Amino acid sequence: MLVSNYLKSCFKFLSSITSSFEKLSQRSLRKTIILIFATVGSSKTPFDRLVKAVDGLASIISEQVIVQLGASNYQPRAASYFKYCDSEKIASFIKEANIVISHAGFGIIADCIRMNKRLILIPREQRFGDAEGNQVELAEYLAKNSDGIICIRDVNKLQAALIQVQNTTPCYQFTNKIPEMVQSFIDRRLG
Repeated sequence: MLVSNYLKSCFKFLSSITSSFEKLSQRSLRKTIILIFATVGSSKTPFDRLVKAVDGLASIISEQVIVQLGASNYQPRAASYFKYCDSEKIASFIKEANIVISHAGFGIIADCIRMNKRLILIPREQRFGDAEGNQVELAEYLAKNSDGIICIRDVNKLQAALIQVQNTTPCYQFTNKIPEMVQSFIDRRLG
């Protein structure tokens, strides 16, 4: 009976150490994995050129890549993907990501800035048939006036943009200027 209790307590102790080690290993692993999250937003218009470009990137890099497809028709081969999810889940992907690649919707831009994320914007454009409106002006304006945001219109430049954005400081350094930047952008648009 005494030996049995001793063995039970030893087993319990070893189990707690193993469990703690597994949790520590998982936490350490999560910190070493670089996550790239790409999102096309909730538009009903497909954004296949962004999805294809990100999937192409995923096939040549070792980082984990997750893509939110939205209405896109292209299914990635190298990247993990899903169609839609709620805003809380999108926020959790942004929070976990080291780099976000996105359309130039104001909501996603605001979330990335709030969470201090490096951001590559690929604006939707009418000329490619992936936009109802045009996101180019806002994306280029923010990229020109801030660190941590890069805007590319040619998806073939995504790999170079990824290298470039890795050498920038996260967006938090310019959050104080965002209200003035947005106001200036609106003033210029409305004249």
